[in-house]
Amino acid sequence: FAELQAQVVVLNELRADLLDITPNADFYLEEISFNRPSAENPWSNTTKFYGIIQFCNDIMSNLDNMLHDNKVTVDEYNERYADVASVRVWTYLQLGIHFGQVSYYNKPVYTTADLAKGEELSLDQLIPKLIAEMEALPTLDQYKVSNLIKDRIDNVYSLVPVFINKRCLIGDLYLFNDQYDLAA
Repeated sequence: FAELQAQVVVLNELRADLLDITPNADFYLEEISFNRPSAENPWSNTTKFYGIIQFCNDIMSNLDNMLHDNKVTVDEYNERYADVASVRVWTYLQLGIHFGQVSYYNKPVYTTADLAKGEELSLDQLIPKLIAEMEALPTLDQYKVSNLIKDRIDNVYSLVPVFINKRCLIGDLYLFNDQYDLAA
């Protein structure tokens, strides 16, 4: 996730009005700033996005197996699955915003045959799908049964801000879908 941080900031803000290039900016940043990236521009490479999606799909698949094999409780499963699925939803949202068209996978990709199972979606097609995924999650609440949020690192630092706020994410999705009443 941290690997993607700089790329998301550049793609979000350099194309908006919060950042601007300086005379020292390289050619690739200039391309992003003018919203004309070339195919070889590293800032517009989707590999890191799909890497996170692959990790999420793999974790979700393994969580399903762990629940089936009674290696996690239903409460543990619900919280963890919802968190990982939310990270995947956020990543797809970023892909859709920045690139307009995404190859959508909700299962891990292990073979080239799995690659062929991807569904090509525009942002307008993607948003309702992501909303449906969020609405189907077993919980939108933060952790309740995990020591991850009960304890503090060095008795000072809470881990609560580290976890994605699922209610804010679904609110953003509703805004993108012009469902302002649900976003509120």
